[in-house]
Amino acid sequence: MLGLVCSTAAMAEGPNAVPLHDTPLPVPAISFADEHGNPLTLDRWRGKVVLLNVWATWCAPCRHEMPTLDALQARLGGPDFHVVPLSIDRAGLEPVRRFYEEIGVRHLDMYLAEDIRAMLAFAVGAADDDPDRPRGARARSPCRPGPMGQP
Repeated sequence: MLGLVCSTAAMAEGPNAVPLHDTPLPVPAISFADEHGNPLTLDRWRGKVVLLNVWATWCAPCRHEMPTLDALQARLGGPDFHVVPLSIDRAGLEPVRRFYEEIGVRHLDMYLAEDIRAMLAFAVGAADDDPDRPRGARARSPCRPGPMGQP
């Protein structure tokens, strides 16, 4: 079972910013790499409950939630539950490593989506379901990279 949980970054616009569905939706098939460059898919955790967190080091709300996710993995991680923090940093894993060291992440593994398809598959920064938004107006995400990928 894959439990797809929306991050606080997506919820920053309020509880109505996250669409709810009456029945489970299929999870997009995406490829990504672990910290050693080994290719993975979410099938690796088939049968487990997975909290998939799509994040980036330049996203302020994402940075804020990582200590909580680290503590959650420390407390609940095991044969039936795993936090998958999937970084979409274009600069690779080095900024992720530095960030983990900076804030003391000890229980989360590192995963990197190496192309834009992961962001598109999970509609990161593209929630466009606001009925009050004028037709053609673009959604604004709380997670937009600053100059040169900096917060």
